[in-house]
Amino acid sequence: MTRSRGESAESERRPGMGDLAPVYLLHGEEELLREEKLRSILDAAVPEEHRSFNLDVLTATDADIRDIVAKASSFPMMAERRAVVVKDVEKFDKDDLELLANYVDHPMESTVLILTSQKVDLRKKPFAGLKGAGRALEFKPLKEADLPDWITKRVKAKGRSIDSGATRLLASFAGSSLRDLDQELDKLILYAGGRATLTQDDVAAVAGISKEYNIWELQHSIAAGECRTAVDIVTRMIQDGYGAPYFVVMLTSFFATVRKIHDLRRRGNSLKQVASELQRNPYSLQDQFEAAERFSAYETERALALLLAVDDKAKFGGDDAALLQTMLIEFLGTTSPRR
Repeated sequence: MTRSRGESAESERRPGMGDLAPVYLLHGEEELLREEKLRSILDAAVPEEHRSFNLDVLTATDADIRDIVAKASSFPMMAERRAVVVKDVEKFDKDDLELLANYVDHPMESTVLILTSQKVDLRKKPFAGLKGAGRALEFKPLKEADLPDWITKRVKAKGRSIDSGATRLLASFAGSSLRDLDQELDKLILYAGGRATLTQDDVAAVAGISKEYNIWELQHSIAAGECRTAVDIVTRMIQDGYGAPYFVVMLTSFFATVRKIHDLRRRGNSLKQVASELQRNPYSLQDQFEAAERFSAYETERALALLLAVDDKAKFGGDDAALLQTMLIEFLGTTSPRR
């Protein structure tokens, strides 16, 4: 069984049971990845044609822990294994967890018990033991910077390709929910019909957003030192409903990465080494690399200070558009030319 993106550990192999462990804990806020891992374990454990008698799906709020243990302790019917899925295990009380821990310590070899939770206390039994044994798999939301790579791979898995502009545009508006992104990709594929490659025009048409006015184009214009373009993009995006907090978060992240690039370059790292150190695809850092060439370390710190000032003023009712426009003019209008 391969390790999915977002997992904190791989399953423990047991002799005679292939790659499946008798108990798993799947936890974390990223539901799509968590559910896909659940399906992959079920597919490996119990074929579809054997699930009528060999699969139970229960929730901690509705099922008695004794019934859960009884089902997990049952032998499979006309199959090699049975599977028991228990959702929302964080809602078990202390006594329930004690009984569950007793089962986990001595599990049925022919059962795969899968415990799922959005958020669970890994210090408690049996979760602590599962984590220690490498059977607790965590699924965290992807970082903003990792979304384009995920989109590209997801589209490829669906039998299509997507150009870089479309990937960045989709990532800029769909948010960090992989489920929402996946649904948007399905819409795009339907819209594209028989075309093999999804384009920026497709994203703009299906999502009803602008190809020119988005956070990626804003970062690109800042990195290029294009003050007028940056101001135009911010003005249009604010008209479309974006507020100062969104720009502060995104641009602070952008300049924080530029600051890291300055620091790593001072230590003699190549661009490839910098990307590796930041755990990013070099392509996704093009604007940050350009910004690091254009803006000195001092100017980068100044940009971060200006963004902090925008954030403070916006909290007291300042005009978002005016604050951000002034910040961009003040910063891009006084920085040094490309070195």
